[in-house]
Amino acid sequence: MNASASSSTVALTKAQRLQLLGGLWPLAAFGVIVAAYLVGTLLGVFPSPSALFSLLIAVVLLFTVYQALQAIRDLRSGVVLVVEDVLMRSWRTTPPSNELYGKFERLGTLRVDTGERLTLSPNARYRVSYSPASKIAWEVVTIDPHRRKE
Repeated sequence: MNASASSSTVALTKAQRLQLLGGLWPLAAFGVIVAAYLVGTLLGVFPSPSALFSLLIAVVLLFTVYQALQAIRDLRSGVVLVVEDVLMRSWRTTPPSNELYGKFERLGTLRVDTGERLTLSPNARYRVSYSPASKIAWEVVTIDPHRRKE
């Protein structure tokens, strides 16, 4: 993510903080499951895992740690970056999640989580409030193309 020098910041809202904290649950839940399995294995309750199963567990653990670290980075910063950018394209994932994503010219791909149903127009200029590590766009506002530059 390459935010320009014209970016500004605003403080994370309580709802944004809570959502970022929610991103830590997968690591906590998976960590408890892995720890319980390891203890069960040491006590002889479960058989020793195969090499393939151990590799799979390691990969999933690395992924959940990475996701949690991104949320922690944004929580520690305490701010949301606000920049203007051009939307190249947008798409929704398939149900049941049906999440909206946007690919921006400079910011790259962000998950758009504004809390409301949006329709984004390609090649339009938007003011985007986002968390850079988590790649979440919290607010996406169309910029009037006829407004004067200040």
